[in-house]
Amino acid sequence: MSITDILAALGVLFDSLPQGLLAMAYGFAALPTAIGFGIGALLCLFFQLPTPVSFQAETTILAGGLGNNTRERISIIIFAGIAMLILGITGALSGIIGFIGQDILNGMLAGVGIILVKASLDLLKSNLAAGITSFATAVPIFLFVHNLIYACVCSVILGAAAFHIMRYIQKKNGQELVDEKYQTDERIQFLKPIYNHRILRGALAVIMLQIGGNISYGTITANMAHAAVDVDKLSIVGGMATATSGLFGGAPLASIISATGTAPHPVTSAVLLMALAAIVIGSSLFYKFGKLVPVGAVGGYLFVLGAILVFPPYAASAMTGDNPLVSGITAVMTAVTDPFIGMLCGVGMRFILAFAGAA
Repeated sequence: MSITDILAALGVLFDSLPQGLLAMAYGFAALPTAIGFGIGALLCLFFQLPTPVSFQAETTILAGGLGNNTRERISIIIFAGIAMLILGITGALSGIIGFIGQDILNGMLAGVGIILVKASLDLLKSNLAAGITSFATAVPIFLFVHNLIYACVCSVILGAAAFHIMRYIQKKNGQELVDEKYQTDERIQFLKPIYNHRILRGALAVIMLQIGGNISYGTITANMAHAAVDVDKLSIVGGMATATSGLFGGAPLASIISATGTAPHPVTSAVLLMALAAIVIGSSLFYKFGKLVPVGAVGGYLFVLGAILVFPPYAASAMTGDNPLVSGITAVMTAVTDPFIGMLCGVGMRFILAFAGAA
């Protein structure tokens, strides 16, 4: 293990903590989520995967919005986690990748690059001081040093510093500062899932999103690590971590685009990230650490990922492949919806062109 491995894990951890607070705001509990991270670390170590699982804002918001209360939200992620576990064990996702083909995969990944850029701009607007500082740090550091880990760590630290300086100025000027309130039950207790039509709809939506995320996000992180993506094992890791976390009231964990993929030892760095997350989130320091880093501070890192590392190469491959129209439709629909819908639209377009004799 090198200092760069540690820095990469810390950088992504600081990115994860604000998203963890978002999950707690929806009523998910921290301690059971720490158990999920621990399971994720052990399984990634066992499978030797460079693709970690962590808080994924899209999954958290989707599950949180489709459930009317904490019990329904927890039931949604339990069923989704079990389904992803089954898909991984049966090898279904590898079959999906073989079916969709490289053109659609390139389009999905190009669309994910656009999603990351949009997310980074939203984060910038959420806190201008942190966001602008983060952008102004991450982009030049990456362009001059060509190291995503340094860009991530420096931009997060300086973005957080700018946030606290601005808060100090506001406080000195007598402005009222409002902190987020998190109301979650931190007891570890088994929660039997319940069932209704809303939960079924929510579970299916989360499954669809995680299928697309495992294929796209997992591929990007694995490519950064110069490793072959194993979406089936990644689905086992995410499914097991999410189902176990949910059974005790915790948050969903899913595939992410992680800077640990660029570390010298990406598997070690990914395992370290999840182990550190388990320790921090399972301790009383979670909320204190999380509030030190506003979500705006990770905007620069996400922009570099999306605008420089992800979109250009995959967009170029998509447009110069065998079927640029299919790739283009996939990219656009991924960008405006999510990776799974983009994949379905790409497959649909391919069938239409084949039926019309154009492909």
